[in-house]
Amino acid sequence: MRIGMILPGKFPPDIRVEKEFETLKEEHEVFLLCLRRDEQPIRENWRGMEISRVFSRAERWWSQWNLMSRCYSGTWEAAIENFLVSISADALHVHDLPLLGPALKAAENLQIPVVADLHENYPAMLEDTLKAPIRRTSSLGSLASRLSISVPRWSAYEESTVPQANRVIVVIEEARERLVRMGVPAEKVSVVGNYATLDNVDNRDREARSATRHDMSRLRVIYAGGFDPTRDLVTVLDAVKALPDQVRAAIDVQLIGGMGRDLSQLSQHAAALGIEEHVTLLQWLPRPEAERLMNEADVGLVPHVKSAHTDSTVPHKLFQYMWRRLPVIVSDCAPLERIVRESDCGFVYPSGDSLALARCLSEMHSRQDRAITLGEAGRRAVARKYNWDKAGETLLQVYRSLT
Repeated sequence: MRIGMILPGKFPPDIRVEKEFETLKEEHEVFLLCLRRDEQPIRENWRGMEISRVFSRAERWWSQWNLMSRCYSGTWEAAIENFLVSISADALHVHDLPLLGPALKAAENLQIPVVADLHENYPAMLEDTLKAPIRRTSSLGSLASRLSISVPRWSAYEESTVPQANRVIVVIEEARERLVRMGVPAEKVSVVGNYATLDNVDNRDREARSATRHDMSRLRVIYAGGFDPTRDLVTVLDAVKALPDQVRAAIDVQLIGGMGRDLSQLSQHAAALGIEEHVTLLQWLPRPEAERLMNEADVGLVPHVKSAHTDSTVPHKLFQYMWRRLPVIVSDCAPLERIVRESDCGFVYPSGDSLALARCLSEMHSRQDRAITLGEAGRRAVARKYNWDKAGETLLQVYRSLT
């Protein structure tokens, strides 16, 4: 089968697209259509996948404004149909909700099936984004898009388009349950999780650290991801400030992935709290560098704000931590809490509660043998269940069902 994959962003990088391609190429040919950014070539062969990139800067702005304000872009529909014709596609794989409408119309014209790959509860994500102050908007184009967004319109768009897809894949069980409640037939929806790929994680540094864990005087805590307010890193900083002096002196917190205003504001907050020597704020790093720092850490953090959005999605980093034998501390977003409690691989605290998070950090520091046990449990859970081998087989079964 010749699969046309559509991504409403640039590539590379995108860890989900990468993993799906590596799996699907075992049985299919995969082609990718995505946005062109900076000096990226219009055509490229990436590890055997043919990539087509579209739109000038002006075209990107116009298509994005139409997409966000109207839940539709004729520019994208035409680009998708031309792409599908050019590769003689047998199926269309659409990443995330925004392009599902244009993709369905293009696929209908060509009489090919559509797989909707929904990374998150998109209307709820937009609702969370709109809660942030307008001053955080990075450009006039982003401001125009933001002012034109209607969450009710996006919710109605989701309810009308998702059931039309031939198959739907989501990242976690809670997302599947939400779509079924929304009226999508249960037999259409499969979970292809953001799980760890077992064969590309070098655990040597982590295993060496585990062997000497009980001799260490300092606890290295890591967070890797975005710095926007929905990640709730302010609560992390407040928790470090709330630690008893002797515990704070023995903990190093690394927050990785910041950019622009978000990084600057968190740096200012850390300075105002007087905790700069205990917290390192790093900008976005290439994946190998971020993974090296994960290998050197002792505890993984996922402090996301609990919301309708975060109650139906899950980040890759949770499983990356677990596979590295890192005990985890997570907020009580529904999937995070369920996975951590079922796996007995860490601690859960109420979202936004810095004192509760401080108690979790203190307990990780004071009960190092327990921390090792939690980390080993997390690794076993990934080896048994939360790994890409299993998720990839589900993805292949989705496509086998189309033939």
